[in-house]
Order: sequence, then structure tokens, then C-alpha cells
Amino acid sequence: MRTTVLVDVDRPERILAYYSTAPCEIAPPPGVPAWRNDPHPVPFLRMARLASDLSVRGRGFGELALLAAIEDAATISRGFTAIGGLVVDAKDQHAAVFYERFGFVRIEKAGLQLFMPIQDCVSLMDEPGA
Repeated sequence: MRTTVLVDVDRPERILAYYSTAPCEIAPPPGVPAWRNDPHPVPFLRMARLASDLSVRGRGFGELALLAAIEDAATISRGFTAIGGLVVDAKDQHAAVFYERFGFVRIEKAGLQLFMPIQDCVSLMDEPGA
């Protein structure tokens, strides 16, 4: 597992947000044509944790941490390591909606496990201003 921490530039001892990722495998998500007939688990990068300090909630640090995790998945893919994308287990429906705003797709209709296909991770990071 790898943890990345976003700190206050003026006070580096102050943690504003963090995320942790780890490699994993999941069953091929439904609705992805490339995996429709593949019975084998697909390697993914799992975002195991994402949090921001309560004192800075609503100021975009959680979003920055999420974008950094998406960039990590894109970087892994560009390094010629085949992964399906970034997967996350939302803690509740509110968190699931947060991830959906960034293009994550629920694996099950009302479930809390969501994923972003690797091509979307790469495309998002290739956008101007990303």
C-alpha cells in the first residue's frame, strides 16, 4: 500500500488530505465490452482511503487527492503495466455520488463499489489544465 499526503505549503506538518492506493484484482465489471467474455479477475489500482481534514472540507483538497490517485492509475498504465483502472469502495451513498461526479461508475446499480476505466483515467489526465 502507498499513502500520499497533501500538506499545507506554509505549515508542512499540517496534513490537509491524503489517499492510499494498493494493487488489487476484481471480477470484470459489467458493461465493459472488452471484458465481456473474460472470466479472469482484472488488475486494478484500489483507492483504499481518501480523507481531508475537517477544517478544510469543501475547499477542494479531497478533489485534489482524488485527481492525484487518478493520475497514479494513468501513470501506472503509461508504464506498460496493464490495469483496468481505479476502483474505490465508497463508505456511503453520499461518497458514491462524490465519485460519480468525477466519472466513476457503480459496479452494481445501487452498490458502493465504483470504478473508473483506465482509458478514462488517462483521458482525464491528458485534458488541458489537468
